[in-house]
Amino acid sequence: ITWVGDDDYGTKLKQDLARMGVDISHVHTKHGVTAQTQVELHDNDRVFGDYTEGVMADFALSEEDYAWLAQYDIVHAAIWGHAEDAFPQLHAAGKLTAFDFSDKWDSPLWQTLVPHLDFAFASAPQEDETLRLKMKAIVARGAGTVIVTLGENGSIAWD
Repeated sequence: ITWVGDDDYGTKLKQDLARMGVDISHVHTKHGVTAQTQVELHDNDRVFGDYTEGVMADFALSEEDYAWLAQYDIVHAAIWGHAEDAFPQLHAAGKLTAFDFSDKWDSPLWQTLVPHLDFAFASAPQEDETLRLKMKAIVARGAGTVIVTLGENGSIAWD
């Protein structure tokens, strides 16, 4: 479920997803620019650059979107997707929930969303005692498992 703009990027994205057999019935087209992230590959590590939020700035799930999500066992979203409001309801309904906070460790969603997550994903530059303490605290607040990617240094998980 997402929104794309009525620009060339949105048109191409929907065409390519459909060509690959992806159900695009909940990829909604809105007037404006499709969200874009500039990504470069440096030594096999993704480096994220500029982000244009475009039509996603006003994203909200419709009742039809909620009903469509309810038919699935696992629901995943990322911090840029603006779908966090759906997680309490979906988690309470027994869905496995996963959310990617990216490198946004200061996001208020760490306080409000964590109790509704089975899996919390994030990114950090390196593993250290501070990171391990953060991960332990996140699990203590209700997340089932925390997985942090460390770029070229692999990843670490805590449950």
